[in-house]
Amino acid sequence: MKKVFITGGAGFIGANLVKKLVETENFYITIYDNFYRNSIKFFWNDKFDKLVKVIRGDIMDFNLLKESIFSDNYNYVFHLAAIAGVDTVMKNPILTFKTNLLGSINLIDILFEYFKKFGNLERIILFSTSEVFGEYAINYDDFKPLFGGKIGEVRWNYAISKLAEEHFALTYYELYNLPVVIVRPFNIYGDGQVGDSAIKTFIINSLLEKEIYIHGDGSQVRSWCYIDDMVNALIAIIKTEESIGKIFNIGNPYSVISIYELATKVVKLINSKSKIIFSNKNYTDVYFRIPSIDLAKKVLNFFPQVSLDNGILKTADFYKKNMHYFLSNI
Repeated sequence: MKKVFITGGAGFIGANLVKKLVETENFYITIYDNFYRNSIKFFWNDKFDKLVKVIRGDIMDFNLLKESIFSDNYNYVFHLAAIAGVDTVMKNPILTFKTNLLGSINLIDILFEYFKKFGNLERIILFSTSEVFGEYAINYDDFKPLFGGKIGEVRWNYAISKLAEEHFALTYYELYNLPVVIVRPFNIYGDGQVGDSAIKTFIINSLLEKEIYIHGDGSQVRSWCYIDDMVNALIAIIKTEESIGKIFNIGNPYSVISIYELATKVVKLINSKSKIIFSNKNYTDVYFRIPSIDLAKKVLNFFPQVSLDNGILKTADFYKKNMHYFLSNI
């Protein structure tokens, strides 16, 4: 049986990945997470009890992280643990930088030692971010990040920490053939999302018929990728040896829309009476974020399947079923 170690496995993307691996791949999985955010509880069932092991830990805890990894023979490692989300990053920019960069260095150093000793690691998938492209990301290919953020602007601590992680990890690949793969997600949404997200906020407020606030004039453009498409790309990475040493933009360039149009669409699809209100923006924003997924198409045969309308309706169903949780955490 293949074994998978997932940092941040209790988070939004991690929990959906665990769900997919349990349901379709029958892998044995270890989740390593501090449970700052907990999405895995929405999916847990009897099969999880048999196939999923949970370690409560922080990626900044080098000794526990090393002990956890060296305790078993793992084929695949996914590194999703990070401080993310604009609001969260803005509140804790220094902690964001330290956790995302030093935590990733901890993990990569440990995995290199593990790889030298056992040699059985088939893939190490590290999560970066579309924010490495800066304020304007329009169809940039995977190996040409153009970071244009102002030095000292706390918003960019997240992006810079992730860009440094990319360089650090790929250096290990170039020098020592460590089987690293970098993933840059572009605005992923869907079932189980509990952290910062415009689409999550718009849907919940629409269901409650509360006012929807948009930062700035709403002209910021995003492409939205439903979680199932994201997870399918991750499964393709571990099944495709040619993915090693590459950087993949993962998103849906066919679901491009401005923030104002998105809010309007959500209200209409849910048949809500929510009013849209513009508010002053007190932070640097990303104005365009549209991925080129040409490399993912070529290597992974990745083509997003879920339209924005269908994705919104699927996500709205999830929040309807679990509204008691979100009401208690608003």
